[in-house]
Amino acid sequence: MKCPKCGNNKDTVVDSREQREGTRIRRRRLCGNCQARWTTYEFMSYESPDELLARLKKLEGGLSRIMSDSKAALDFLRNHDSEQPILPGVQRNPPYGL
Repeated sequence: MKCPKCGNNKDTVVDSREQREGTRIRRRRLCGNCQARWTTYEFMSYESPDELLARLKKLEGGLSRIMSDSKAALDFLRNHDSEQPILPGVQRNPPYGL
């Protein structure tokens, strides 16, 4: 782990305890360089590596669709004639009092 104080990667675990019925592990760490102490928590994952990978691939697919849709919308707006309404029949700046 990287020390939050000096950034050194050499640390030792001073104390390790299970918490919340074994679903979380609390570790006290000591920096080998500046002797700073800090606490880390490790949470148990109930998903298999295959389930995690499938979920990540699904998220990646959704993000790529969003990015391509956003790029297409930006291209449309860049190339659009600003004098023409984007949607037919919709005014760009409606009058006040509606």
